[in-house]
Amino acid sequence: MPKIRFGAILGMPEENEAHREFAHALGIPLTGSGSASGRRRRRPSRRRQGGDGSHEKKGLSGTLESRGLTEPYIDYKLHDWVFDRQRFWGVPIPMVECEDCGSVAVPEDQLPVKLPEVDQLKDVNDGENPLSGFDEWIAVDCPACKKPARRCVDTMPDWIGSCWGHLRCLDPGYANAIAQPNHLQRWTPANLCVGGIEHAELHLMYVRFVSHFLADIGVTPRQEPYRRLFNQGRIRSQESELGSEEEVSRRGPRVIASEYLDRYGADALRLHLLFMGPPQDHAEWSDEGLKGCARFLQRTHEAIRGRIGQGKFVSRNVLVAKHRLIRRVSRAIRTYRLNKAVSAFMEFVKLLRSDEFSPEEVDKQTLKTFTILLAPFAPHMAHELWDQLGESGELTAEAWPEHSDELLQPTEVELAVFVNDSLVDRMTVELEATKNQVIDQALELSSVRNRTGGRSADRVIHVPDRLLKLVFASAEGETGESKDDVASNEEPFFDPKA
Repeated sequence: MPKIRFGAILGMPEENEAHREFAHALGIPLTGSGSASGRRRRRPSRRRQGGDGSHEKKGLSGTLESRGLTEPYIDYKLHDWVFDRQRFWGVPIPMVECEDCGSVAVPEDQLPVKLPEVDQLKDVNDGENPLSGFDEWIAVDCPACKKPARRCVDTMPDWIGSCWGHLRCLDPGYANAIAQPNHLQRWTPANLCVGGIEHAELHLMYVRFVSHFLADIGVTPRQEPYRRLFNQGRIRSQESELGSEEEVSRRGPRVIASEYLDRYGADALRLHLLFMGPPQDHAEWSDEGLKGCARFLQRTHEAIRGRIGQGKFVSRNVLVAKHRLIRRVSRAIRTYRLNKAVSAFMEFVKLLRSDEFSPEEVDKQTLKTFTILLAPFAPHMAHELWDQLGESGELTAEAWPEHSDELLQPTEVELAVFVNDSLVDRMTVELEATKNQVIDQALELSSVRNRTGGRSADRVIHVPDRLLKLVFASAEGETGESKDDVASNEEPFFDPKA
């Protein structure tokens, strides 16, 4: 049955089976719209026919209030544990208990009430509060009548300060209020709270209560503490290289982060946690995934260091890849899909290590942009790369890069032009250009004419949007190209002048 709060209990045997069994057990007659069998039989009131349940409740409440039989009361369905604690390390409740005045609040000029300083707590075996043994701390005068009184020895939960901590951190040095009004107006409510569903009945309930209370009394301008609440998932592990069977059976499956930090480093662990999936989902731990992230960071370090000082220009393909990386990482952060950002880093590093991007076409600005984007995900490596790039300013003070939509929707594409196996030039062609138009444009390049002497190509390999390869037979009649190397869309012995 519900808790007895006001000396009466509302019983609804027609709605609640437990209430109905209780009434039958005590022989309480059932009246109203229920039948002898307990099955509900609705008898609509003439006055409220046609209305739904909510209208009937409001109408009935209004009738009872108008007759002075009831008064409105809000009963919250979500209840916490008992708020006051019998612990020493909690936050003191600023109340004084007086025999004549009852409970009296401690004056503001005596706040905050601090715990007594002790070297060792006294053993309490009789159920008393640990603070009850500190007579000098407990004995005070009543703020109202000045007679001897006692401090409240119960304490608040140790996390209660976090319920208004997001407000106090706006102006921690301000002595006249929780924060200056202009700061509260500008910075509240907080944009995001990363919490966890396990906090719903503790911190999250009380932070909203405190926020609404402070707004109701005019201390803060807004009731809600956060614009958005994000609940992250949990990571559990059934099997782990660093977890024993005894620990799993005794404490449940868990992951010991400190041991992985010592073995693989903070950056690898952080990347692995982000790469496991969307942060709001639960995930199973994988040692192999962590090892993969450690290998990726090693490849990243080698790829960036190997290109420092090598870039002579920036090609259009590199520029497009850089702006695509900016867009993907920024979108992943904005949508809380951080695993997508890690995927974008991996794809970009793969391009850097491939033959598609030569060291000469990757300029320093591209490496700097990559390092800035990487900093929130692998800060230790990013700061090291930043120093190796020769940058003296603070990496965290750099502006976040912005991508170009126009660049990511190009009308042209850059092709690499090869003569046999040698890269001789790059050229920009229209996306809609035909194969013959691409070949004609390539033959007009001075670098190509100098290598070919104006001869016609024996074979042409055209990979749209990527490369054009002109194959010329050697003096012995060998081209060095196998048939398997020729693209399916090549035209053997193509003569562009024909």
